[in-house]
Amino acid sequence: PAPPPPPASPVVLPTGIRVVIVDDSGLNRRAALLRMQRISNDLAQGTWTFAEFPTVEAAQPHLREITSARTVVMLDHNLSSEGGRLSGSDAILFLTSIDFPGCIVSASGDPEVGKAHVLLGAHLNWAKPLPNRKRMIADLAHFFRNHNDHQDRADDAAAASVP
Repeated sequence: PAPPPPPASPVVLPTGIRVVIVDDSGLNRRAALLRMQRISNDLAQGTWTFAEFPTVEAAQPHLREITSARTVVMLDHNLSSEGGRLSGSDAILFLTSIDFPGCIVSASGDPEVGKAHVLLGAHLNWAKPLPNRKRMIADLAHFFRNHNDHQDRADDAAAASVP
């Protein structure tokens, strides 16, 4: 008989990830927060930090200040119920315009909108209801594994200033 396959290597996600959730539904923000906190507790020793915003307008000043590639931004598309005028698509265009270094996740209830978000620059498409934890972990692991050579914007700026 063939020897048993080697045990699967454990999935490793970076410590210190910042998760930003932008959704006008408090219930959806809470569901996303709880899911991401559980992933953090299971795989990253609970070292992640979290921020929640009901509109793109409320999130923009916070997002503008992010320089770490260890950031995941989860975006709904329709954000008008809390007075927002900008959509998830607008947020993705904003993030790409400022060379956002982290992971942009479409978290729309409409799978077609999620596909459009990916075309605009989102890295992942998690249509609501959110996928199971296993898929979310696999998607995040794939993103960070393939973007680990991306330096933080602060590191890029420091390197650019060296003569």
